[in-house]
Amino acid sequence: MLLKSFISYAHVAGTAEAELVPWLYDRLKQPDSPLDPVIDREDLVLGRWREGIDALVPLCHLMLVVWSPAWDARPECQHELHLAVDNGLSIVRLNVTAAAGYSDRLSEFSSHTFDGDWETAVQRLFRRARRGEEPLHRAQLMRQELSDLVSRADRPGFAEHDRIVELRTQQQLDREQERRRKYRIRAEFTTTGPTAVSTRAFLNRDDERRLLLTALRRHRGELVVVSGDHGIGKTRMVHAVLDELRVSAPELRQQRAQVHSPYSFVAGDLVAMLEGLLSRDDTSRRLDYRPRDPAAVKLKTLLEIPDTAPALVVLDSAELLLDQHDRRFRDSDLDEALQLLYGPTAPQHHVSVVLVTRVMPASMADWPARINTVPIRDGLKVDDFKKLLRQFDLDGEWFPDDRAEPGEALHRGTGGFPRAAELTFGLFENGTGEYASIDDVLDLIGSRAASKVPQLLLGELVDCLGADRLRVAAAVAVFGTPVTIEDVLAMLPGQAENRVLHTLRQLVTKKVVQRVGDSYLVQPPDNERILDKLGTDRRTLLLRAAAYLAARSPAEVHNVKDLELRRQQVDLLLRAEAYEEALEAVDELDRRYLYDWGYFSLLTGQREALRDVLTDLDHQIVNLNALGRSYTARFRYDEGIATFHMALDRAQRLRSPQRIKTLTVNLASAYFDSGDAISAQGHYERALVMARRFRDPSEVITPLNGLASCHRRHGKFQRSLNALDEAIGVAVAAGRTDRLAELLLNAGRCRLHLDERHAAEADFEHAGEHIDRLANKKQVRCKYLDATADLWLRNGQTGLAIGQATEAVDLALDLGDSSVLQQARTTLAAAHVTAGDLGKARDEITLAANYRPERRALIILAFQGLIEWRISTRQRDSVEYFQRLRREAVERRRSDPEDFGAWGMEGLAICGLHVCGGGPLTGAEEAVRASLRLTANAAGVAAQLRRMLEMLVAGGSSDELRRLVRKLRLD
Repeated sequence: MLLKSFISYAHVAGTAEAELVPWLYDRLKQPDSPLDPVIDREDLVLGRWREGIDALVPLCHLMLVVWSPAWDARPECQHELHLAVDNGLSIVRLNVTAAAGYSDRLSEFSSHTFDGDWETAVQRLFRRARRGEEPLHRAQLMRQELSDLVSRADRPGFAEHDRIVELRTQQQLDREQERRRKYRIRAEFTTTGPTAVSTRAFLNRDDERRLLLTALRRHRGELVVVSGDHGIGKTRMVHAVLDELRVSAPELRQQRAQVHSPYSFVAGDLVAMLEGLLSRDDTSRRLDYRPRDPAAVKLKTLLEIPDTAPALVVLDSAELLLDQHDRRFRDSDLDEALQLLYGPTAPQHHVSVVLVTRVMPASMADWPARINTVPIRDGLKVDDFKKLLRQFDLDGEWFPDDRAEPGEALHRGTGGFPRAAELTFGLFENGTGEYASIDDVLDLIGSRAASKVPQLLLGELVDCLGADRLRVAAAVAVFGTPVTIEDVLAMLPGQAENRVLHTLRQLVTKKVVQRVGDSYLVQPPDNERILDKLGTDRRTLLLRAAAYLAARSPAEVHNVKDLELRRQQVDLLLRAEAYEEALEAVDELDRRYLYDWGYFSLLTGQREALRDVLTDLDHQIVNLNALGRSYTARFRYDEGIATFHMALDRAQRLRSPQRIKTLTVNLASAYFDSGDAISAQGHYERALVMARRFRDPSEVITPLNGLASCHRRHGKFQRSLNALDEAIGVAVAAGRTDRLAELLLNAGRCRLHLDERHAAEADFEHAGEHIDRLANKKQVRCKYLDATADLWLRNGQTGLAIGQATEAVDLALDLGDSSVLQQARTTLAAAHVTAGDLGKARDEITLAANYRPERRALIILAFQGLIEWRISTRQRDSVEYFQRLRREAVERRRSDPEDFGAWGMEGLAICGLHVCGGGPLTGAEEAVRASLRLTANAAGVAAQLRRMLEMLVAGGSSDELRRLVRKLRLD
């Protein structure tokens, strides 16, 4: 049977919705369509108000709403919606893009997305229509069931059974009619005209809403962080403001994204959203960047498009994108993209971003100029809370208008948390009769803290679900991310699809499960409360979900997002307490992909979860070793060193020489990265002694390479080259060509310090030949590009240096390795300084500083001070940089008197403070001479110091500094 369908939409010429409607009409008229549009095509094209609509809509089974912001604002569209609801039509919202805006009027109806290929999307719609999925024709199926019961009434043996079924079906119809009646009241209340605002806007939060509205109405391009506890009403308040802005500021173009996991939203997604909001069809305004360009490059291009409307992007649950330890974005490219938009050197633009989060991102503390914070510390005020209760209780059954006490009592018990109000009504409607009054709920809450109440109510609601509903809720909750009906059915083998869909709809009504487009979701931490109710079945379900995700993981892996399902699989194994299997999965991800890409810390949380639960001593060592590397990669040096010591202790108990040697090397590396080259050298020397006892001569390569780094830190470049030459000889003899590239790069770097540029170039060329033979060694290639950029810079070939350094930055962004990215950006900044483009140099060095740990990479502080001195009108900025540089340099050389770099940077800082603030030059000559003495007057070191001091001389008029530079004889 064809389902007669009515298409409702607001015609706005030139929009994607206006293109979809006639295409959809023609497609529904084709023979394979189960849907039959009932209006004439010319009426569709005109999009005009039609006489006789009151008689036409009741003839239909289904209303298809092609949604756009204009649809919410037009009274004729709302009249069509009222008619559809009053006459029992099923209603489906059609979205032209997956990131379509929020519509309160359509929030409880199903949605269907037409992004990408429209034919594929319409085929999905047809399949839903044929299988009768809610909300397409549930009422028709119920009526048919009643008709079948009547036809069977006289058949012997069916009388009692049919009487019970008829009674249950009638009860379903009664409940459906009651739901429609309540919706009619709600719709009448919220659609009084084209300026109507969503009911969410009645939950005032006057101060918070005013702050958010003020920031977004300025159209100045600002970052707004809305923060608060789980369930306190952050999302509800933001939606209210967005609805209000659609009416009061229609020129503001909006898109919203819901974050569900650490890598479900990355920099590329932000760029894609802004492309849709900002790009124009005019051929003179085409986007002239490459698909693989980093997000920062694309954003710069997008911001340069003239005459664009103001744009707004909203990220909900943004705390999931942050590292749990340091609260920085896991995706460094996203961190850079936001800094480009809102950091200290951001250009003027009209793009605003709202982060809805439980936790404030740490990196934004350094961007005060264009950051607005909207903290939500308390629940709703009592009057607003009672308004919310009346939205749920339209009949006044639980909270009558003439009695204030019940609403006020619940407000006191819940702290006014909106999520607690939702769950309270879920308890009232659970069907068991256990919660028959507000007093029953208040007795349950007792004196608990308001932030704990939503979880308490959810747990009680889950207890009331019954076995069948609990199983379906758990099949959604086990994932913790949006899942399709196919995913849910995979967790419920043998269950009929229609029955599961019916149960899901009930769970959505009870506020246990959320509907997200065509998917279903139970967000953390709610999902764990549901799974805890399964008892022994919990582990079985978690393992089933882990196996399901493993089977669905992409066969071809190109980037981190391709590993998202496998990462979720690891989390499921951990939650199932399948620790050995989880360790195996984590090790495979690290070995096969992440280490080669430079992602040493992506699975830190999973490694931490395994730290205290593994029983096998060897497995403990493997995990602790990897965890130590993760900590070091995130600059958590103290934790990394302590973790390596724990692993070393276990290896000594096992009496495993190979493990002991490997862990000693890794411990030495952690000490070196933390700035303690003396401790590092001692551990490398012990590791080298152990390695010489092994039969495999290649065991000495890593300790020798580490020792070379320690010697280079202390300015002993010839000793460093001797160690590297030995390591290179061993690698060649042992056939370890996989190690040659890195060793040759280090040797070339050492020769640059000695100003042996021809020899360094030969080393780099040789390294490049070996990199080409390696698979997935992107990190080594990035170091190669950076090293050759440094060489071209010293040779005066600035253009080549900028090209190589830019490529290194692009690759480092693709890798996500913050230490490599820091080095590449510093080299690129130096190249821009040499080219005289101080603006670009400041942009790059500012981004490089994002990844600089305390007392490391002092040259970044030096460049920041020098560049600000040359181009800034505020001397205070450059003074602050030079003060920090001097303090950190002094701390370093006191802990390690042979650190030549610290001595040189101390001298430069004193000179900078002299030029910027008139401070004395006392100590500058001594510090610079100490640096030169430690390096035996290495020409490359002297040349670098000379270039930086000349920047100070060129930008100022200090005769005293000029005399000092001549006296030092840095030529």
